Amino acid sequence: MRAKGIAYDTGFVRHGEISLEGFDLDVVRRDLTVIRDDLRCNAVHLVGGDPERLELAAGIAAGLGLEIWFSPYPLELTPDGILELFTDCARRAERVRLRGAEVVFVTGVEVSIMNSGFLPGDDVGQRLGHLLGRPERMREAGEKLTAFLAEAVAVVRQHFREAHLRLHPVREPRLGPVRHQVVRADPLRRGRRRLRREHQERGGAGETGRDHRLRHGGLARLGCRGSAQHGDRRARRRRVAGSREGRVRA
Repeated sequence: MRAKGIAYDTGFVRHGEISLEGFDLDVVRRDLTVIRDDLRCNAVHLVGGDPERLELAAGIAAGLGLEIWFSPYPLELTPDGILELFTDCARRAERVRLRGAEVVFVTGVEVSIMNSGFLPGDDVGQRLGHLLGRPERMREAGEKLTAFLAEAVAVVRQHFREAHLRLHPVREPRLGPVRHQVVRADPLRRGRRRLRREHQERGGAGETGRDHRLRHGGLARLGCRGSAQHGDRRARRRRVAGSREGRVRA
């Protein structure tokens, strides 16, 4: 594994409002130091919708020697708005990279669901309602998303030399029922099989009445065919036959 990291939230922007009002750089430095020293990470995934915050956090992470995954997160934007966000962030990520940091630019996250232009609907709930249970719509959305990401990567690479495509396409559902097989470890069944196998291998030859009673008594206790009474009857027959043979010889 090349990198061990964790995501760090710099604030999500939706309709002009940001989820984190305050952004104290001392707190960010403390948090990133904890990520490096206490969590023993060598990389950090910086996520958010404010390009300036992403660049500031990336600069701190670079000073701490962390590999930076620069990840702008668009929310409720059009495809053109997403490209504008990616372009701005690509320039900023390149500035951090030129200062000597190891930077990966993440082009795209949950783009199709969280933004407009890929699926019908004015919000996430409507888009999911349109998508779920309709494989043909998932394929259509996936085609749109793939074409958009190809364009986005081309735009990003104009400003960020080391751009990497991190694609999260819409997955098609696996059609047909999912079968689950439960394998149970049954000691009772294993015991019966073992006793049967041993009995078949020996074939009953040379067994004394006691051996036979022990073997079939064990089978009876395990609930399979054969019983201690059956063993007792066979043993009694042998004793009777032996006594008759002795009388004849006498």
